Amino acid sequence: MARGFFAALAAAERAAYRQARAEQRARERQARAVLQAERQAARAATRLFHENQSDEADALTKEIQDRFHSLETILERSLGQNPKIYLGTLKREPPPKPLPDNPPQLEAFLPSKPGFLKWLLVQARENHEKSLRDAHDRFVTPWRITTPPN
Repeated sequence: MARGFFAALAAAERAAYRQARAEQRARERQARAVLQAERQAARAATRLFHENQSDEADALTKEIQDRFHSLETILERSLGQNPKIYLGTLKREPPPKPLPDNPPQLEAFLPSKPGFLKWLLVQARENHEKSLRDAHDRFVTPWRITTPPN
């Protein structure tokens, strides 16, 4: 019985070892399956990325080819048109200048009158009369106001 007990104990130990080893192999298989699924997903993502890049490159190539073709045919297209430029069609009449809301007053352009003592001096009087004429000219010229003849 002692021998049977130890034999049963050894058999139970071998069975537990086999079961632990089988569980270990199952975990390793599962880990390999997960790793393989991740690799396949990465390969699929890379393939999709390259396909998208290829499609984008094709679209850009087509766009450049169209642009190149339009540049190649620009001379042919321009020779079929009349090269004359009629300057009369390009001229535009300038808009008329708007009149101001408050027209200027002549008094704003006139110099102040000299004092009594300055008025007595002939040179001061002549300078004042010249200043009056200049102020009148500055007022009349920009507004093209015609003065009645004296």
